[in-house]
Amino acid sequence: MVPSVSQNHYQVLGVAPTAAAAEIKRAYRQLVVRYHPDKHGGDVRYEDQFKAVAVAYRVLGDPGRRATYDFQLTQASRRAEDVRRQQQHRPATQHVYGVPMPPPAPLRTRPPAAAASGTTSAFRASALASTAATGC
Repeated sequence: MVPSVSQNHYQVLGVAPTAAAAEIKRAYRQLVVRYHPDKHGGDVRYEDQFKAVAVAYRVLGDPGRRATYDFQLTQASRRAEDVRRQQQHRPATQHVYGVPMPPPAPLRTRPPAAAASGTTSAFRASALASTAATGC
């Protein structure tokens, strides 16, 4: 339960962002008892989890800090959404990894050169003859 980059204070305490102050306090108390370092013989993993829970409660337990934190979370999610939207709508000429994108394939407005030669028409004639001979 050590907080990672993707884990926020609500996830550390295991509560919803809409949780009431009493619910946050209850979750904090349960986790403090569970991860207290004295209970686990000073194990570093539990000490780190205990510290993460304490930091999360320090932020979410104070209404002013919680409002600031919620505002920062919404701003971060908006920025991430904007970046995602910009990446989806990248112009075709934009460089990717420092290399220009290849030009799009041209649209064919006339048949390929092989269709203009007699080989294709001879092939069609032989195919028609074979279907006529088999009766299909």
